[in-house]
Amino acid sequence: MATYNFQKFTINGVDYPGTLVGTTQQIGVTVTMDVSVTAVYTVAAPLQSTLLITQSGLGSITPAAGSYPYNTDQSAILTAAAASGWRFNYWLIDGSQVTTNPLTLSMAANHTAQAIFTQIPQWTIVVQNPIGQGSTNPAPGVYTNIDGDVVQFTATPASGWLFSNWVRNGANVSSNPLTVTVTANQNIQAVFTQIPIPKFTLTITVAGQATSPVAGSYEYTQGETAHLTATPATGWSFTKWNLDGYDLLPNAGLDLIMNSNHTLAATFTQNVPEDELMLTKGQYTIWRSATLGDYYVKLNGVLQQRYPTYEEALAFVNSKSTNFTIPAILAGLGVGSYLILTRL
Repeated sequence: MATYNFQKFTINGVDYPGTLVGTTQQIGVTVTMDVSVTAVYTVAAPLQSTLLITQSGLGSITPAAGSYPYNTDQSAILTAAAASGWRFNYWLIDGSQVTTNPLTLSMAANHTAQAIFTQIPQWTIVVQNPIGQGSTNPAPGVYTNIDGDVVQFTATPASGWLFSNWVRNGANVSSNPLTVTVTANQNIQAVFTQIPIPKFTLTITVAGQATSPVAGSYEYTQGETAHLTATPATGWSFTKWNLDGYDLLPNAGLDLIMNSNHTLAATFTQNVPEDELMLTKGQYTIWRSATLGDYYVKLNGVLQQRYPTYEEALAFVNSKSTNFTIPAILAGLGVGSYLILTRL
């Protein structure tokens, strides 16, 4: 809006100055006839103010740095754009911070305006090799990010492993994925733990005498095969396996997959010793007893006598031998057929 200045009064075509009373111009008129009074004003020259613009840091500003005149009824529009690697922080208007950008500034008075730019910090992210077995994204390495970047880290465990936590700048963090707003250097490491493999116990007992298996309790991981062999001691024979109360086929070799706890009993029986045949003479036989160690004589399979020594048993058999000598009284018989009866 234009500003006007009072110049004069015109009364019936004659100019008269006014009298300033307070903030108004006045003139006294004595009316004795028709009177025409006109107040004459002229447009005043506009008032002006000055805007001084500067900047700190790298970037562009509109208007550019300099001094600019404005009418006091005008406004200045200030715009700041940061250079690469820099950020606009604020305008410093007459010493006060103003973050609005672009900024509309009333020029009713003189102003100073300074655009403040600051360099964006760059930070280093070090992703360490993980503890345990697994992978990370980003992969282990050294990365550079500018301040304020948002980086996501993802950990993927290998088969048989679990993600435990991140170690970020020495502190444990459980989130996965992990989202970080970068405002400082970062040291990142993923920690994986192995899934515990269940273990089961095989309890072995042995009845009788054997060289294997050896009685005791044995631990196996889940799915592991226990290879077992039944080997009897001398004079003994393997009889059977019994697994958890159930008899198995009497195979000496046994492969048992351990997916639970088991009890396994191996049974061995002693061999029955056999008597030894020492002599057969006619219907007589001499035997050595495997249990008693003495000797006994059988006639047609029927026990006759027992003796502590073989010589005594042999003497008994010889005494019962069918061998004989023809008495001398028969020596004088002539040639012919004779019936000879003997008694044992």
